[in-house]
Amino acid sequence: MPLPKVPYPLFEIEVPTTKKVFKFRRMKSPDEKILLVASESNGTNRELEILLACKQIVQNCAEEASFDVEKLSQFELHYFFVKIWANSVTNKISLTYKEKYWDDGDPTDDNDYNMEVNLDEVEVDSSKSIEPLIQLVENYAVEMKYTGADVLEKLKEEKKDFEDFILANSLVKIYNGDELIDCANVTEADLLEWVKSLDLISKNKLRTFLNGTPSISYEMKYTNKSGKERKIVLRSLFDFFQF
Repeated sequence: MPLPKVPYPLFEIEVPTTKKVFKFRRMKSPDEKILLVASESNGTNRELEILLACKQIVQNCAEEASFDVEKLSQFELHYFFVKIWANSVTNKISLTYKEKYWDDGDPTDDNDYNMEVNLDEVEVDSSKSIEPLIQLVENYAVEMKYTGADVLEKLKEEKKDFEDFILANSLVKIYNGDELIDCANVTEADLLEWVKSLDLISKNKLRTFLNGTPSISYEMKYTNKSGKERKIVLRSLFDFFQF
């Protein structure tokens, strides 16, 4: 006689950029193993392997066929993993900081400052984001997107021109007067060549857009033994978790 399956609750996560809501299940043992294997990696691409594991877990936990992790921006991937962890493992984690490791820290302060993080309160900070439609010169503009989770797989191979690669993969459309070029129909090699051909003023406009990429955000404060208040802002998965 087959054993009855234990029902599990579902929860919802909203995509920060599109406001679409999707249902997810809790992590299971196979998901935990995926993360464990990645965290045990000692190679130069360890952080990338962990992000790829997080990406796979997010997709595994999705309960709706319409959800595609490849369509998330990388900061949204971080956000989704935090929320899935909060619902699957614990919504409270503890972090410890030492004052003496600050650039302007007190080298005689060897105290441990322990702080609790409530993952339910992790939000997305988009305060530095700008409009994705960017005018380069007269009659010439581009539409950009934030670096996607789909780029992670491509980063397994070493990129000689990493910045140009990221810029090229963040292009959505190119407007040349009345001509509209959909970058999805352009080869990566041609997009890279186009990025390399830009003058510095135009290229810096693309950089400014990506520099304003939103991030997950959680603020912590503590007061050291000298009475100085410190503020710490966590902005990536590696700030929250010790994989």
